[in-house]
Amino acid sequence: MALSGRLAVTYLSKLEQPAAKDASSAQNLAEKASSQTNIEAETEDIDIAVALFEKLQKRQLYTFDADLAALLEHKAGVLVACKQVPEALNIALKAAATRLDVARRSGQAPENAIQTLNTCLEKLQNRTAEIQELSDDTLSNIQDAVKFHPSSAHGNTTEPLANSLSCVGVLLRYLDYEEDAMNAHKAASDLRRSLASTDPTVLPHLGQSLHFLASELSHLNHHNEALLYITEAVDIRRQLKDRDSTMARDFAKSLTGLAWDLQAATKYTEAISAITEAVETFRQLSQTDLMTVKGLALALTVFAQLHRTDDLEVTLSARREVVELHKKAASMDPSANELLLADALSKLALQLAGSNHSEEALKIGKEALETIRRFPDTLTRKSEYLAWAYNDLGGSLANLGAMKRPCMLTKKLSSYAANSQRTTVQDTLQIWEDLHKLGQQEEALHIEEEVVAVSRKLSDHYLVSALDKWAQGLRKAGRHKDVVQVDQEIVELARKDSNSMGFQKSLARSLNNLSVDLGRIGNFEEAAKADKEAADILRNLVKESDVTVVKDLARSLSNLAFDLRRLGRHEEAVQADEESAAVYRDRLKEDPTVTQNLASCLDNLGLDFTNLGRHEDALRVDQEAIDIRRKLADTDAMFKRSLAISLNHLSLDLRNLGRDEEALHAREEVVAIRRDLAAKTNTVNTTKDLAQSLSALVLILHAVGRYEEAVQIRREEVVIERQLAETDPAMTNILVGSLSRLASDLRKVGCFQEALHWDEDAVVFCRKLGEADASSSQRVASCIHMVGVDLEIVGRYDEAVETHRQVTAMLRTPPSDDPKLTQLLARSLMSEGYNLFASHHQEDALRCHNEAVEISRALSATDWPRLLPQALINLGTTLCALKKHEASIQAYHEAVELFRKCDGPTAISPQIGLAQSLKLLAVIERVIGSNGTVPVAELEAESDEILSKLLETDPILAVLSFDELALVLRTWEFREDSLLLQRRAVELYRKIKKTNSNCGEAQLRSLRLFAKDLRALGQEQEAVEIESEITELETAVGTAAESSARATGAPNIVTETPSPPAANQAPSDDPKGSVETGTAPGKDSSTTAIGLSTAAETPSASSSPKGPKLSTTGIDNAAAESPSAGASAANPTTSLASSPVSTGIVNPATETAR
Repeated sequence: MALSGRLAVTYLSKLEQPAAKDASSAQNLAEKASSQTNIEAETEDIDIAVALFEKLQKRQLYTFDADLAALLEHKAGVLVACKQVPEALNIALKAAATRLDVARRSGQAPENAIQTLNTCLEKLQNRTAEIQELSDDTLSNIQDAVKFHPSSAHGNTTEPLANSLSCVGVLLRYLDYEEDAMNAHKAASDLRRSLASTDPTVLPHLGQSLHFLASELSHLNHHNEALLYITEAVDIRRQLKDRDSTMARDFAKSLTGLAWDLQAATKYTEAISAITEAVETFRQLSQTDLMTVKGLALALTVFAQLHRTDDLEVTLSARREVVELHKKAASMDPSANELLLADALSKLALQLAGSNHSEEALKIGKEALETIRRFPDTLTRKSEYLAWAYNDLGGSLANLGAMKRPCMLTKKLSSYAANSQRTTVQDTLQIWEDLHKLGQQEEALHIEEEVVAVSRKLSDHYLVSALDKWAQGLRKAGRHKDVVQVDQEIVELARKDSNSMGFQKSLARSLNNLSVDLGRIGNFEEAAKADKEAADILRNLVKESDVTVVKDLARSLSNLAFDLRRLGRHEEAVQADEESAAVYRDRLKEDPTVTQNLASCLDNLGLDFTNLGRHEDALRVDQEAIDIRRKLADTDAMFKRSLAISLNHLSLDLRNLGRDEEALHAREEVVAIRRDLAAKTNTVNTTKDLAQSLSALVLILHAVGRYEEAVQIRREEVVIERQLAETDPAMTNILVGSLSRLASDLRKVGCFQEALHWDEDAVVFCRKLGEADASSSQRVASCIHMVGVDLEIVGRYDEAVETHRQVTAMLRTPPSDDPKLTQLLARSLMSEGYNLFASHHQEDALRCHNEAVEISRALSATDWPRLLPQALINLGTTLCALKKHEASIQAYHEAVELFRKCDGPTAISPQIGLAQSLKLLAVIERVIGSNGTVPVAELEAESDEILSKLLETDPILAVLSFDELALVLRTWEFREDSLLLQRRAVELYRKIKKTNSNCGEAQLRSLRLFAKDLRALGQEQEAVEIESEITELETAVGTAAESSARATGAPNIVTETPSPPAANQAPSDDPKGSVETGTAPGKDSSTTAIGLSTAAETPSASSSPKGPKLSTTGIDNAAAESPSAGASAANPTTSLASSPVSTGIVNPATETAR
């Protein structure tokens, strides 16, 4: 400020001579101080001038108040330049009080502004001592924010009043009077806006006030209101910058603030645009100016924050530049900027550690620690900063491995805590010689533990922070019980100081963390108690008008609902989630940023309703969540992933309501969204999401009977998961299940050779799992069992026998009481028995089937009621082949009775088994002559009725049944009856082929058997025509397989269904030349226990023309061929054929509360 001679002219005429002399002297001193280049001398001159004006003020009251205020403001500015911020603030408060008196007397300033300043000064009058105790980093922030620009001594009092309000507002912020600080800046902004309408020179000050006001509102989480003021500040400063380039820095600072508030309002695209312009503006300024360097560093920090989820390399590059900028600032002014440098280094280290750059993270962590060591020993919080750096470093070391000689670390840390002298600091530098990467994460936790030990000698406040960091390390190491103990200590520390509102918030947060960790160890009862206490605390705080905890309350209620769901207390979970949704809805009126939170809450509420069977209610809330997320996704693509989650829930609701076609449309939209996200981002998470969505889509395609499309989707899923498994071993477990399910889907559409290929792949990957986990051997056995089934289907019986023997050996050693494994043993024995019979070893086959019946009978009471009738059918067929007709009939009758009890008339698999059993029982009774005691005609009529109904609902399954029955009759030498059924099967395949191009293999099999029957009955001309059709179909099947391989990555497999032997050809032991395919597509090959053999197709001289042969009847195609979607490595005994495929829907809704 320049106090010119006009002040003397103004006042000397009013003063008596003594006063005039003093005024003249004061004026001269003030002018001298304004021209001083030496700051210390200037301060001394101003002090003399102030003393003189205070003397004048006493002689003539009020006359010199404005002059004194102007001098005091000037003195405050000089003290700030001298970095004597506390002293400057106290002087500024004195000036503000003087300005307040002047404003009151003048009557020019608005009364509300005067009242605001008065209120602020009253709150600060007893806090002057605390200003001296403000931390160095706080004083540095105040120094950067406060701009003392004293107005003229006289004239309009409005701008000086606004200036005082602005200064007081900054100080109030750092003394935790946040609401008052906001009010002060609001009053200053209103005053300056009024002045700016007539005086453009006030615009720079208006821009500053608006910037401060927006900052306070943002700090209070009023981001939408903050956006209004920061946008106005940006517009003003943009205009000023266009006229005066010196205003560019202030413009860039406001752009940074605008980006921050846009981010908080989830307007990410606009936020990125604003922060990009801020960075570019800062770069155009001189990089030798300290404030510019610090402004650019802050802008890049926000830039990195905004890009943290979509571009890791951009984020890391920005954080690295921030570090270099703070190094530059520290070189300009070490005392004020070393702390910011340490903070930037710590943030970069944490970002590197979280993105698998562990080596660099460790290096940067060490640099942060060394920077903190350079802090002056007089810094009261140095011990805390140092412990914090050790804490972060422990996390980096945990990612790399461990440290060598942890006891040495304990010694050095304890020494530092006891004595923070420079010599000890130098001694701790040697700690890095003790660090060594051993690959032991548990040992690395010693660092976190010892930091806690150091922190116990500091304040409880820091101890809580250190304990929290230690808990994070324990969670990463999977030591969840230890984490709970640490959480409980944090909670008890928080309870000690829970009287104030701030500590109550901390207690609630600590209780929330405790509940999460209790849930991880399965203690949901205690977790629910902790969440309920947290919710009660936050609910009370809301009642006390603390709106900042509203979102915390909603989250706590969602966590409580999560725990209640795990406890099966679904009604209570509904209440908690409904209250959470209500809280978000109420908050939404003032804070649109909670829109996404509301959608997540509705997701969970939908899950609650589903658990209670309230599917209409679930559909209603899930639709609302979709509407919310669709609007969000329309403006920001980042929300598309969440939209896909809600659509997934909607699909499940629709399925539960039986609306499968609508569910399919929803699921297809999920796949489209996730395919688009995977293509654009190409991240592991989006690719996994796509694979999961494809798997879920297959289930609905099955439900609506679109099996060919299901195969194509499953192939795409397998290709994706195979790529993921190359870099993520955890994906191997999922890949095994998908390979098995693909093989199952291929069998359903008749692609048997390709199914064998994928099942063999499943064995290879499953063995890899077994190498890492010995307990997964049972799952390996399940996969091998499926390979045996495929070998059986394509007629490679000898190989199938050896494969199933390998499975039974694995399951017998050691013996297991697990019913899932026992039923798999029974199925493998049935399959082994069939393949033995096909290889002309009927007695060995009978042994297998007898054992299978014995095992199945033991399981049938509770676990596997369908297994016994299947085993009995296979046993009866084998006995009949051995001409033990009475025993065979007895087995068939028991099987029929059991099939009638299986799940009622809507269960497809038992109905097929019943139909085939009735048909074959009728044939056997007719062969041996029942003398009318058995209603043979009724048995056949009932069988025909079941198969006719099946033709309407599942023609593929029906035609397979005709195939199998024809094969049985053929082996029993009922050629004419066999021919009729086989002709019917061929005609049905021709119709099916029009809509199912994948059934070529099954059709070929049926045509070959039909041609054999024609030749056996002497119908040579039609046989030749059928053989011509076979040749054309073989070419088409081979071409289709090659095309599919190119399109989907599937193996190029040419179908080689074995040809039947000539009419005069003796049976061969080579399965490829002498046997037919025994199991048809659509059958569940995990339960395929026995097929049909034509190994002795031409009867020998001793064979009876009506002697029965082996049957594949009674196959349960509802049994699972692969594990459910939820199977995991943690449960390796879940076999690939362990349980029926459920048509029910398991809601995999994401628990968004956690």
